[in-house]
Formats: sequence, structure tokens, C-alpha cells
Amino acid sequence: APAETVADAAARVVDEVRASHRAVTLKDYEELAMKTPGVQLSRATARANLHPSFPCLKAPGVITLIILPDMPGARPLPGFGLRCAVAAYLQRRRVIGTRVEVVGPTYLEVAVRAKVSALPGVNKTNLRDKIIAGLNGFLDPRHGGPDKSGWPFGRDVFRSEVMQVIDEVAGVDYVISLALIAGGCCEPECGNVCLSPTWLVAAGQHEIEVV
Repeated sequence: APAETVADAAARVVDEVRASHRAVTLKDYEELAMKTPGVQLSRATARANLHPSFPCLKAPGVITLIILPDMPGARPLPGFGLRCAVAAYLQRRRVIGTRVEVVGPTYLEVAVRAKVSALPGVNKTNLRDKIIAGLNGFLDPRHGGPDKSGWPFGRDVFRSEVMQVIDEVAGVDYVISLALIAGGCCEPECGNVCLSPTWLVAAGQHEIEVV
């Protein structure tokens, strides 16, 4: 093979200097988790001073890493072997005095109940299907969220954003009423849906009425 040029060597050194080999910051934990050999992750998020079994208490020295596997499905979850592989890889790179917990997300089902006014001449059945597809895409754990890069771990579902998703569907005139149903409950919520730090959302059975 031809010898490496000085310019290529200099660029490689810069990349090596910038690369993380030791988990010090939360970003280090996230980047190293994504580099775990033999696994494929969609996303990883680290939380400091949080133990997954005691989310309401402060746990000094504990780093909880929530991982999302790169696999199809409405609610992807990492298996035991995947979590152990990531934990073992981080164990050798963590700072002494810290404890690493690797977990998968807990899913909260969120459904939308809305009444929508359609523009004149629009097929109401097709419009209803488009609205449901748009809501499912927005609440998708791997490709949804405000920036369509996956729903952020622990991010609340804001009523205003859901209304915007519906309003942007072609053929919608305006939203008459809107409520969110969380966790499969029968009673809708008029406000936002709050999530714990290790939670993700999953789309439920939406109730959309088009008039």
C-alpha cells in the first residue's frame, strides 16, 4: 500500500486527539456507548446522579445510560445481552468512583383525541388517515420528535406541538378540540403529558373526528 501522506497523518492525529477513550462527561458515555463493538444502537443518553430503580431520589456517583437499539418496531427495547455488552464496554472506561447502569427506555403510550375541521372538498376519510399517520410519525421513538431524529428521552409531550402537527396536514382547516390520553387511561388530559427521565413515548390508538 502507498505510504501515508503527512497531511493524512496530521488529520488522523487530530481525530485521535478529539476522540473519547475515557468516560468522564455525560457526552463521553453517550459516544462510547455508540462505539460498543458488536452492537447497533439508534441512540444513547446519559443521566447523572440517577438510579433507574429510584427515579425520584438523587443518587450521587451513579450514571444511568438509556439505550435504544437500532431495530424496527413501534417500541424497540434492548435485550439482556445488548445491555451487558454496553455495560462491560463502559465499565473499563468509567472514572473510578462512578457506577454505571445501562437500561432500556420505559414506554408511555400517548393517544390523541381531536376534532378537526376540513377544508371544503377534502375527502374526510383520507384526511383522517393522514392525520393519524402524521401523529404516529411525530410520536415515533426512533424517527419522531420535533426534529425528526427520535423522541428525546424524558421529553414531555406538549399539546401545542401536537396541534401544530395536525394543523400542518394538507387539507386541515383548523383544530376544533384536542386532548391527550396517556398510559391507556380513559380520561383525556387537557394539558401536556409529563415523562420521567428514562421514558419514551409510543403512539396509541388515536381518536380523530373530521367534520
